[in-house]
Amino acid sequence: MGKRRLPLKTVVVSARVTEPVLKEIDRIVWAEGYTDASDYLRNLIRKDFKERGVRVKMEEKTST
Repeated sequence: MGKRRLPLKTVVVSARVTEPVLKEIDRIVWAEGYTDASDYLRNLIRKDFKERGVRVKMEEKTST
């Protein structure tokens, strides 16, 4: 059996980038088959964390 994906609590973050940076992000998203810029940025963060040896505990979303 495969791993069961838990519904995770998420938060929204934002960043300002210059127009040329956004154009390059869009080019990479299209060329590399990412879903969107968020997918690409999450992947960059995962790679950076892995290089730094950072492990993030995933918390299950609590129902209210």
